[in-house]
Amino acid sequence: MNSMLDMVIIPEGSFLMGADPEVEINAEYEEQPQREVWLSTYAIQRTPVTVGQWQKFLRDTDYNWSYDNETLSVSFRDFYSSLPNLAAEFSPGEMYPIVFVSWFDACQFTQWLKETLGGAYALPTEAQWEKACRGQNGQLYPWGNQEVDWLEEIALLYPDRNITNTKGSYPKTNQPVGCCLEKQSPYGCLDMWQNVSEWCSDWYDSTGKYYHDPNTNWVNPHGVTVEEFKKHCQTLGLSLSDVNVYSKVYRGGHLLSSGWPRCTYRGHQSPRSCGPDIGFRVVLNYQ
Repeated sequence: MNSMLDMVIIPEGSFLMGADPEVEINAEYEEQPQREVWLSTYAIQRTPVTVGQWQKFLRDTDYNWSYDNETLSVSFRDFYSSLPNLAAEFSPGEMYPIVFVSWFDACQFTQWLKETLGGAYALPTEAQWEKACRGQNGQLYPWGNQEVDWLEEIALLYPDRNITNTKGSYPKTNQPVGCCLEKQSPYGCLDMWQNVSEWCSDWYDSTGKYYHDPNTNWVNPHGVTVEEFKKHCQTLGLSLSDVNVYSKVYRGGHLLSSGWPRCTYRGHQSPRSCGPDIGFRVVLNYQ
């Protein structure tokens, strides 16, 4: 299993995290400010977790992979009886990225790796994901600063489809992992700008304070703490037992929409949610 993960080493050191709005004209407020972050050495998967790797996890653990009806759209529930059937529709092969996994599902996978391989496996922090994606110097995309035409890229990946800027022409399935070698990051990571978005370990800070507070510690940051997050929820009058009000961060673009290839793009969803355009990759922490 260890060899199946195909990990790459990200050496310790600082990198530029976040967006500079004077350079990234499409940068959103939640991607700012740009700051220098220092990370310890870690390893990260070269590609997202695949269907084949996920199936091995299911076979070894008998994990109950099922969905909460409240987190899946009615259209999906009406036509598919199970998450395995849904995932197979959008990722039809062992070398495709696993999808329809919640944040909790992904954490169970990392726990299995810990027990099987003995290392400190986890979902990446936002900082770990972004450094692996863009390298040290703040480039806009995994391959550098040159923008690409999304429709042209999709047309190359799907030559049998008439790709136009309409929803009906978008891809209906994901791509096998590692299919765009020329779009790799400075560390050799693949699929970080397209294919599927990926869960991170961080809670989403809906106040925006964490990234804009000058007192934030930028050494191995892990995002807003659980205590801070609980306090914020209490001020809003939200029940701490209602996990659906909480959001976890995901990073990276995906093929089933118009794509968001910039390294600093951030999104967030309930940790119970799942869909055809979100998967995950794991890190191995050495400290």
